[in-house]
Amino acid sequence: MRSILHASPAGIGLTIDRVIQSINPAMTVLTGYSAAELIGQPARLLYPGEAEYDQVGREKYAQIAQRGIGVVETRWQTKDGAILHILLSAVPIDPADLSQGVSFAALDITARKQLEQQRLADMEKQREVLVREVHHRIKNNLQSVAGLLRRELGNFMELAPHLDKAITQVHAIAVVHGLQSADPDEAIRLCDTVRHICMTVMEQTQRPVDFHIENEHASFRPVQINRDEAVAVALILNELILNAVKHSPERAGAPQVSVDADGEHAHVVIRNTSASAVAFDLSTGMGLQTGLRLVQSLLPEQGAHLAFSRDAAKLLTTHLRLEAPVVQAISHKGA
Repeated sequence: MRSILHASPAGIGLTIDRVIQSINPAMTVLTGYSAAELIGQPARLLYPGEAEYDQVGREKYAQIAQRGIGVVETRWQTKDGAILHILLSAVPIDPADLSQGVSFAALDITARKQLEQQRLADMEKQREVLVREVHHRIKNNLQSVAGLLRRELGNFMELAPHLDKAITQVHAIAVVHGLQSADPDEAIRLCDTVRHICMTVMEQTQRPVDFHIENEHASFRPVQINRDEAVAVALILNELILNAVKHSPERAGAPQVSVDADGEHAHVVIRNTSASAVAFDLSTGMGLQTGLRLVQSLLPEQGAHLAFSRDAAKLLTTHLRLEAPVVQAISHKGA
């Protein structure tokens, strides 16, 4: 038995009431403590924190009560402060009388843990690359669809207004996938989404849109769109900005689109001179045309609020306020 204890690469010992009574030589190599420094000390000495020590005790003794043996993964802290991952097995000398002591074997599995963590990190990296490539290809395919629709504009004049709208909607969805393919964290920043949709609308309508970020160099803190709501939000923004351009007289000033955010909430404001004085109510559906009906159907029930106001100078202001769960603080993987 003595030769086995000396030859074992695992740290082996005996505790009574979680106080170390005896150890084999491998325990001194494993922990960096001498036998004199360990024997007579509470096992708490080996743990990096009280919570982990308590948790191991609860789990280990619960297993011993059920199966006669306790096996747990835990962490130990060596004398020089290094953290080891340990597979700890414990068996009572007398299952009917724990006061007789519990023998334990501690196996260092740090290298195995590190390899597993590296394997998982590599798998996650591969997944990220694959997902970003998929988003990139979806974006390219959507842009191809938009290009095909644009080729048909001159062939079906009666359908031109509908094709125009469909093209900008396809581009809006492409924006979402493009942003996800470009960002390492697949984050869809609201400000980038609005900026790209403004560019798409300008390209499609050949009319200017004035985009800016409020307090960009002061209090502005960007937010990202929840992926589950990203396409809906992009289509809503596309519809609102497109309507602002189409319903503004050509000689009027360019529609203004601004974004403000504080890291958790966001406010998109669209201002344009309205050639129409028709009243509409989003909540009741009164006066809504096809575009605003689409907005009404896509607007998330929670985290999004849309309001309109009109002043005496025929300036129509659209307010889109967004909060959780539609938008959230920018998150970074591994942070």
